[in-house]
Amino acid sequence: MSNSTSLKFLSGCLQLFFSIPLISFLYIVWMFQAYPIFQLMFIVHLITLIVSLIERRRFYGSVLGMTASLIGGDEISMEGFFLLHTGVTIIIFHDAFKSRKTENAEAS
Repeated sequence: MSNSTSLKFLSGCLQLFFSIPLISFLYIVWMFQAYPIFQLMFIVHLITLIVSLIERRRFYGSVLGMTASLIGGDEISMEGFFLLHTGVTIIIFHDAFKSRKTENAEAS
């Protein structure tokens, strides 16, 4: 498995973890602010984007993840937050599986 595919699975898992409303709410209450989590996820998506570009793999999920990290810090409803980040999670995992399928085809 290539580095970009591994990073996509990692960022997808983190995105999924933080898109669960109860976990996000508890983290925000614990930290008293949500911005560090959005900054962390932006950096993870940026690194994934750079590695994907270097390896010439799909990168749409990383771009959407960076966008969601920027938008997610604003005042949006909990439902909007959940839908936005869950949708991005699905796209990131789709990119990861497509990249893995491409790797398997190239190896054959």
